[in-house]
Amino acid sequence: RMQVQLLHDRQRLKQIQSRTAKIELKRELLPAYDAWIEGVLEASKATGVTGVQDEVLITVMIWRIDVGDYAAAMPLIAYALRWGLVLPGHFKRTLATFAVEEIADAALQLLAPTAEKPAEDQVKALIEVLAEIEDLTADSDMPDEVRASLHKAIGMAILAGGEEEAQDRRLREAQTLKRYQRALELDPRVGLKTDVTRLMRSLNKEPPPAPADASADAAAAEG
Repeated sequence: RMQVQLLHDRQRLKQIQSRTAKIELKRELLPAYDAWIEGVLEASKATGVTGVQDEVLITVMIWRIDVGDYAAAMPLIAYALRWGLVLPGHFKRTLATFAVEEIADAALQLLAPTAEKPAEDQVKALIEVLAEIEDLTADSDMPDEVRASLHKAIGMAILAGGEEEAQDRRLREAQTLKRYQRALELDPRVGLKTDVTRLMRSLNKEPPPAPADASADAAAAEG
């Protein structure tokens, strides 16, 4: 039944040329697969049944990423990586590469200087997603450029999060610098050289002088 449903829904998507319209249709279609997905994940968790190539699950995973519902995509990515599931034949990338690249690119667009500043809770959720996909794919083989994009996205998210207290800002800058430097090691064309220079200058600045003690100033004035 799910295979027939999937075939029908794919035919509907093929009739649409607009990428935006495709995404909206996928968002409408996804709830119909929730029960199936929940059953597959629960069966594997409860009984330890070995996962097998599941076209429905893989397609739902792809659609979840396409619509930006990364939190819902993560259990599917974890399941697919655990059991060695692969993307459909027309995909040139491995599943791990696809997941990392799509999520990192979306994060970079969201955090771009020209984009509207995201809300703090949105940045926090994004950091969690990026950290999870990094952990899930830590042992996966993928192009260095893709891994570099992930480090860049994590660094940008760290820098964008949190309050603006000086100490907190300095810690986030240090964490971001490490991410940017690693990204540059993996891909010198990742476009972070200016950012690294700026962060290094900021972190090497001397702290501002402490305010003069008022009583000392008064004593000096009297003397």
